[in-house]
Amino acid sequence: VTYGGKTATFNVTVNKKAEEKLVIKSTSKYEKADSYLKNVAQESTASAIISQFDNVNVVIYDANGNQVSANAICGTGCTVNLISGDKIVDSLEIIVLGDVDGNGVVDSTDYMRVKSMFLGAYNLAGEYFVAGDVDASGTIDTTDYLRLKSAFMGIYNLD
Repeated sequence: VTYGGKTATFNVTVNKKAEEKLVIKSTSKYEKADSYLKNVAQESTASAIISQFDNVNVVIYDANGNQVSANAICGTGCTVNLISGDKIVDSLEIIVLGDVDGNGVVDSTDYMRVKSMFLGAYNLAGEYFVAGDVDASGTIDTTDYLRLKSAFMGIYNLD
């Protein structure tokens, strides 16, 4: 910079603001709903899920808080986390529709748990309730039970 016949040199450092929110790619079928990541297909791997985000520092933890490997199947209850430094700055809980046991696939265990929930013999809460509420009505009822049963039998597509 020159002013009044004198020249001075300055160093300017530009710090990139740390990413604060998970950003889903515009081409993704995933949807953010409250604290949930919805529309995650059965048998989705961690790397496939992470690839649907514009962010760089994204990791996935299982329901016990352990980081999963890139080829691990992620189910309901896993969390997608945005990391800045050594802190989690944003996270979303994965919902795989119909996967109420968190293994990433709809199987007989899911079917039996939803049936038991419908009959009042089992309780689903949080993300597992959301996964079991197949028709998104806010309750687990006959419709959810029958759709999950049909999906388990291969005659109904939950995706």
